[in-house]
Amino acid sequence: MHAWGYRSVATLEAKVVDRYAFERRRSGRHRRSVLWQGAAAFSDWFHQPHDYEWIVEHRSVRHLHSIIRAVFSLATLIFALTSAVMLFSPRGPQALELRLWVVFVLVVQIGVAVTLVVCPIPRAAGWIAFAVFGDVGLASVLSCYDSTAALMGSGLFVILGAYCTFFLSPRWMVAHLLFSCGFVILTAMRAWMAGEEHHASTLAMTIVLLTSIAGVPIFAHVAWTAIAGDARRSARDPLTGLLNRRGLESAMLDIWDDAVVKNESVVVAMVDVDKFKAVNDVHGHDAGDRVLVDIARRLDRIACARGVAARTGGEEFVVVMSGDRTDIELRLFEAVAMVHDNGDEVPVTASFGVAVVEPGSSLWHMGRSIVSRMLRMSDAMMYRSKSAGGNQLTVHPM
Repeated sequence: MHAWGYRSVATLEAKVVDRYAFERRRSGRHRRSVLWQGAAAFSDWFHQPHDYEWIVEHRSVRHLHSIIRAVFSLATLIFALTSAVMLFSPRGPQALELRLWVVFVLVVQIGVAVTLVVCPIPRAAGWIAFAVFGDVGLASVLSCYDSTAALMGSGLFVILGAYCTFFLSPRWMVAHLLFSCGFVILTAMRAWMAGEEHHASTLAMTIVLLTSIAGVPIFAHVAWTAIAGDARRSARDPLTGLLNRRGLESAMLDIWDDAVVKNESVVVAMVDVDKFKAVNDVHGHDAGDRVLVDIARRLDRIACARGVAARTGGEEFVVVMSGDRTDIELRLFEAVAMVHDNGDEVPVTASFGVAVVEPGSSLWHMGRSIVSRMLRMSDAMMYRSKSAGGNQLTVHPM
């Protein structure tokens, strides 16, 4: 009999009712108007969390840090060059105080450009500060020009929109769009009342600017956010929230590289829950899932700040850490005791197999290729622990 056969009839009926209710809610959504569905989609996009750190620290982005800094530095210098040129234009600032302000912003822009080149890539607060500086600085300088020149110069907001697309959250993206589009509309009204250009020309220029400033970035940001979200989820186990096998492979390489730089030991622990099939057979899969979530939380607490924990199979976990070997092994012995808690709904134990590579090991020179060998060795040690009765840890120095 399958494990689900042990569940109560009431539980199964409740699940059927819940499923039916979900289908009715979903079918009701299809009957909503297109406007309502669009508003719901916008709300989902606007309120979703944004992971700044994941974007800049993702393996595919890390080697581009110097290029990213160079691109943003060049964009800032383009803003500064435009400001410098407009100082000599009859459409540029004429009053002394306005010219002094433009020069001040120009100097700050050059300073920001240099900072972007010589300093590490910024974190969340740095990205936001850069966007705010770009929007406010550009608007303040354009306000010093006549209305026609200010309207033409508003095309530079497109560059800031491209920046916001990749590095800012939906909330900050909307804030940028509201600010830049509001500035364009106010500038267009100023140009319209000044009569510097034919009204039709002013209107056409305004439509083009609003389309390029708001239309393209908003759709690009929605698409990029969806792609980035899928990429993040593809590296995580949906039940426990730990890294999955794909995410673990990338994380292990990072830990290895960091250990080589710091000349520290690398420890890989394979963890397998003892007699987990019996948990599912006797208590049901829901109870089994809760057991896995509890173990994942405890292993993650052990690995915190030293490495990572991952779920690589049904009841199989991997913990990878770097640092002092003795300290890490003590923490793993603690983990064996932490897995078993008599206060749990379903108390369980786990078998640990550990592979260790120290800087003085003859395998140290093998580099990243040693990572896969450590996984295989820790797996073999885990089975040795399991054969000895489980609820223990076996260590093998490589």
